[in-house]
Amino acid sequence: MVLPPALDFHSDLALHDESRARVVGLSAARSDLIRRAAENDRRYLLVTDERSVLTPPMHDALLSSGGVWVVREGDGHGPKRDAVTGRRVADMADALNGAGRVEADNTSPIFLRQVPDDDTLPAWAIDDVRRLVDAPTTQQVIISMSVRHNARRTTVLGLTAELLLDALTGSGPSSWGTAEPALAPWDRAELTRYARGRAPDDTHLVVVAPHAVGTVTVRRTADGLEETTQLTLGAGDPRSDAARSVLDGIPAAFTLVAQKVMALFGLALTRVGRADLNVPPIVEAPAVPLTMLVGPPGVRSLGLDLDAAAQQFGGTQVGRRRLPGVLLPLGTGDRVGWTRLTEVVEWIGPGRVREALTSEDDRTSASTPQTGGHLAP
Repeated sequence: MVLPPALDFHSDLALHDESRARVVGLSAARSDLIRRAAENDRRYLLVTDERSVLTPPMHDALLSSGGVWVVREGDGHGPKRDAVTGRRVADMADALNGAGRVEADNTSPIFLRQVPDDDTLPAWAIDDVRRLVDAPTTQQVIISMSVRHNARRTTVLGLTAELLLDALTGSGPSSWGTAEPALAPWDRAELTRYARGRAPDDTHLVVVAPHAVGTVTVRRTADGLEETTQLTLGAGDPRSDAARSVLDGIPAAFTLVAQKVMALFGLALTRVGRADLNVPPIVEAPAVPLTMLVGPPGVRSLGLDLDAAAQQFGGTQVGRRRLPGVLLPLGTGDRVGWTRLTEVVEWIGPGRVREALTSEDDRTSASTPQTGGHLAP
């Protein structure tokens, strides 16, 4: 293996990346390192101290690739913990082998937002912990929306991000890029040209807007082009009318997307999180579900009864009259939506939920040849 430039250390299990940056983003070098780790059957291992937070694109890339984030507490020679679960780890091998495991009796107090009040950490390290705990907050909205396009040369990507951001924040994307910082001025035609040049390989892009950041992933399937947009946006003070307005506007935003494109699946969640939208190495409030959209392909393949959806859950038909999807309200800023989400999953059928999230080509790709080179055959 040719060692990538961002590599700090490597082992039989992982490629190690150490950083003391205040904000760890998905740089081109770091993205390459994550990709190289996957290609060589190793894990990506990020090691930081308490001062570091991750951007949403970086955090998503780490988790989706099976990577691990370890924090060295104190001066670097003290305890270590899994930054995602809070579990104390003995060493890096322990972190890799037990990644994702939660142990209530072995959880770091710092992860639980307890600022040390003794001399177990140096003063500067305690200050770093206090900055994490006391960081300004906002009402965060986390959205994932998958849509399908015909594989034509006239197809232009990026509309979903524009529609969602315009509807919820009043301002569309400002820039995009293949990594962070994403500095290219927003241009859907240019974004599409880049994705076309990479086809049939997947394309992963970063999208930036005022008070929002996210990713757009494009992949070729047997059914066409699947574009998945993931956004994290700050809606303002959790107690403000502005935040409530954003939460209340999500159903209309999802309906608009369903009118303009072929929606596959959408989910909106909310929580109170950092105002800068970055992810800290300490526990955050869990995101709670607000709205779910099942597009026409899911409604059709699952045989969903839209009248029953309306009667039982207040669901509404969206999209085209002859080929409708369904919008399902789950919760509000005042009512946690986990109970309703459970009811919806039971109604669909727990064993069939994955079917609603899976494109037809994922079920048939083993026998379906793919056409390469362009977005259109």
